[in-house]
Amino acid sequence: MKRSLYSTAVIAILLTLQSANMLIAQQWTIKTTTFPSCYTQSNGFCVINNKAYIGLANYYCQDWWEFDPINNTTTQKASFPITDSTNTNPTCFSINGNGYIMSSTGRFYKYDPIADTWTQKAAFPINFPNGDSIHSTTNCSFVINGKGYLAGYTVCSNDYSSYRDNYDLYEYDPIIDNWQNKGPILDSAWGFTGFTINNLGYIIGGNKFYNTPPLAGCTVYEYNPQNNSWTKKTSCPMWKILSRGFVIGTKFYYGSGIHYDPNGSVFTMSNMHNQFYSYDQPSDSWQQLDTLPDRSMWDEGVGFAINGKGYLGLGDCWGMGVPPVMCGPGFYLGIWEFDPTISSISEDLINSAISISQNQSNGVFMIQSPTLISKIEITNIHGRIIYSSEINYFESNIDLKKEAKGVYLVKIYQGEKIKIEKIMVQ
Repeated sequence: MKRSLYSTAVIAILLTLQSANMLIAQQWTIKTTTFPSCYTQSNGFCVINNKAYIGLANYYCQDWWEFDPINNTTTQKASFPITDSTNTNPTCFSINGNGYIMSSTGRFYKYDPIADTWTQKAAFPINFPNGDSIHSTTNCSFVINGKGYLAGYTVCSNDYSSYRDNYDLYEYDPIIDNWQNKGPILDSAWGFTGFTINNLGYIIGGNKFYNTPPLAGCTVYEYNPQNNSWTKKTSCPMWKILSRGFVIGTKFYYGSGIHYDPNGSVFTMSNMHNQFYSYDQPSDSWQQLDTLPDRSMWDEGVGFAINGKGYLGLGDCWGMGVPPVMCGPGFYLGIWEFDPTISSISEDLINSAISISQNQSNGVFMIQSPTLISKIEITNIHGRIIYSSEINYFESNIDLKKEAKGVYLVKIYQGEKIKIEKIMVQ
């Protein structure tokens, strides 16, 4: 039996993806499948002396764990000294060999990993009337020149019936044990992810809390503490909130989170949350990388780098991943290690995997790719654009049956890369 062009293309792309998955497996290594904390969603986390410290999270959790990826061990340490109603995504950062973490009611503590002790420090400078608490700081913090920064937070009432957002940047100086309000950030959002490169702070993503429709974004903002200024940078190709990432060298690696569909104005549980990107700070540019190794790893997890390798895991669990699906009662229990020195899918492999096939009905084309297609544009031989569409997906059906017979040029946009192909309408 003679295969159709369409079915042949599907087989070809599946074989290419199978080769790509072999490369993905080499880049990512599972470190633990059963992280033991009492609640693996919305943990506080920071890195001190090449070890990650993870804990607290929701529902009165006080446990605090040391994760050593080099020896692949997890050790319980001294518990956080207080219990708050919900320590959702507590702010956590490390400065000069100590960890700093803030509870949901603004109480702030220093953790000494050598003595395994906690010391109370200056409280966060806001009022919490009637049992209010910080519902979501979303771990958007970064450290520059020995000072910690917190960008934006949401305070909710004790019964969760009301919320108020704050969009200011706060600076903590551990030498004088003092918080200082540095003024507003450039956008009104929560759910940011924060990171530092070359003594500059960055925030990415976010949305207005409980806004309908939600205002989500992929915008990157750069903070310069020298003149207390913000600069808008190149946006990430994928709109997300509550994502996690890590910095290796001058690159920020960004993955997981809740994907936002700007066309439908809704948050989606599509596999697009599985997309993985890198941001190159010197060139202010983004590159799409191979997908995350397990798409059941969703949002509000942990992300950090140690000794030139990145780590992502924990958080919410989507429950639709590849075996083993490391989901507890709704929470993801695994942590993965990423090695950037291992080559990912080469550009030639990506280009060869892009497939344009014509269905048996003349004039209907299917375009498929293992990497995200941001836009498709088609022109006739005179250069007139006859089709243009924002895709933001991995495949698209295009109907050109009403167009004149002849040759057309197809431009396939994948971020900053463009592939041009010829098609024939018969």
